[in-house]
Amino acid sequence: MYLKFLSLVLICAIAVISSSCDAQFVPKNTLEESNIKEDVSKIVEQRFNADSLEKPFLTEELVFNEEGNLTSKKGIKEEKVLYLDKYSYDAEGRCKSSKFYMPEDVLNWEYTYEYDSSSYTVLSRSYRGWFAPDGSDINKRTYSFDRNKVLIELVEEDMHNGTKRKYEYSMDAKTRKRTIQIFTTQLSSDNKKLKRLGESVEVLDSLGNTIESSGVNNSQPETYMYKYDKQGNWIEKQFFKKGKLAMIYKRTITYR
Repeated sequence: MYLKFLSLVLICAIAVISSSCDAQFVPKNTLEESNIKEDVSKIVEQRFNADSLEKPFLTEELVFNEEGNLTSKKGIKEEKVLYLDKYSYDAEGRCKSSKFYMPEDVLNWEYTYEYDSSSYTVLSRSYRGWFAPDGSDINKRTYSFDRNKVLIELVEEDMHNGTKRKYEYSMDAKTRKRTIQIFTTQLSSDNKKLKRLGESVEVLDSLGNTIESSGVNNSQPETYMYKYDKQGNWIEKQFFKKGKLAMIYKRTITYR
């Protein structure tokens, strides 16, 4: 569940709006951040294992408001809601908070957002399980951007044990290769100095979608292939691991 929590934080954390001249460092809205073209009101994404294409193992339903921001994300399996994310925004259109429910009527996590001129911080609170069921802060993530709205650094801090992990992002515009340098402190060490853990690399296509990725411990890159609609949004994604088809994602996109 912790890995799911981290991915959920990342998805919502980038999905914010900038409002002042000193804070033009984030994408305009969730659609822009997610590399979705045109005015979309809803996306239904089905996920299939390569050896079981007759029925999806998960369906996600994403709903966007007229400003292009994500308002809810629902995970469904066999017509049963597994989880629900709800997002709210402030008067300037920036993401103010998000709440993760699993099942859909039980609050598990809440994320709140604080902004300054070139970065913002996401505080995570747990309401269920062994993390911190009393609603206290357990994780802090600070995202920093350059003047071109490009993410250049993410620092994550465990509020309970003080350990940190830092990610430094760089992008080669010519090769469309994005490199992420990863640094971490050791949980069992009194020395809290960040040490380099390794790097991961992503290669993007001309439409901004990942076509190749390799993690710290991946000896062979994972690859992706896409089919697009006329608006330039992908409607099918094939995921290959060690050269073999592992998963297929299919999207139904509703435009306004």
